[in-house]
Amino acid sequence: MKKTFLFLLALGMFAVSCKKEKTETPVKPKPTTEDLTYISNTFKSIKIIHDNLKADAAQTPEQLLEMYKKDIKPNVAEAANGEFEAWIPVIKENGDMTASEGQAGLLGKRFLNAKGVEVSQLVKKGFIGAFQLNGYNHAMMAGVGAGTKEKRAAALDKAVTFLLGEKSYLDKEPDADGNYPVYDGNQFVHYMNKVGTGAEIYAAIKDAYTKTDDKTTFNTALLSINALVTKTVAMRAVHYLKKAAELQGGFDEEVAHEISEGFGFCYSLQFAYIPHGQFYLTHDQAVAFTEYNLWDIENVPAALEAKAREIAISDW
Repeated sequence: MKKTFLFLLALGMFAVSCKKEKTETPVKPKPTTEDLTYISNTFKSIKIIHDNLKADAAQTPEQLLEMYKKDIKPNVAEAANGEFEAWIPVIKENGDMTASEGQAGLLGKRFLNAKGVEVSQLVKKGFIGAFQLNGYNHAMMAGVGAGTKEKRAAALDKAVTFLLGEKSYLDKEPDADGNYPVYDGNQFVHYMNKVGTGAEIYAAIKDAYTKTDDKTTFNTALLSINALVTKTVAMRAVHYLKKAAELQGGFDEEVAHEISEGFGFCYSLQFAYIPHGQFYLTHDQAVAFTEYNLWDIENVPAALEAKAREIAISDW
């Protein structure tokens, strides 16, 4: 009798649930993966800023700053926002003046600040760290802590999107010179091609996808990707810092341009990990690179050469 009652009760509950299914709007299941289009869209806004960091640009620094605040700032490391909001408004400051020591202005086709630094290069290369490496590292850390295969794969999807612009770029082949396609606004892949680490990075990422089943081997695979990514940024920083030696022959706009690129890469190194789990540079150390006075050609070349040697100490 008791069994019959329980059976009828269960049957009644089933009937009620069936009735509810007919009258209530079914709840849509949540998507299993995160929508990463916001990352790709941020790259598009960065591309617009890149295209307008020149003398004949259509948009003013004020317009670019508004675009930065609206479209890019929400996805940039909070620690870096102060620098970008200070740099962007002055990228064309005193463009009617000729740049000289202590005077911001135009030298050739380059806008330099009073210290001879091309601030637009700090912005362009700084986004590699503050946007790409920062987002990539957060995704990677989520992957290390993930408890399921699905969560590990999702974290890797996000990390790859920050690095490449879209996950679909992982399926693209390099050209005859070994250069991988560059998503608009993606400075990391552009310089990855210059350094020549593309094949290794793509292979390491694809290898990580095959190891999402096991947490230990997956974490090891992530370390391999990180080592290559960090190496790429550090190598480019060192390459441009060594250009400082050319200042001894006199101040030149192209040398100032390239050293400024190096400063931007150094600024980005505060968001790059070294193998021991710490960042290459602290925020203060990274900012210090952007404050050198390039007009001081007696002291700056040797100082930057020493810094280049410090940055190059690694397991390359």
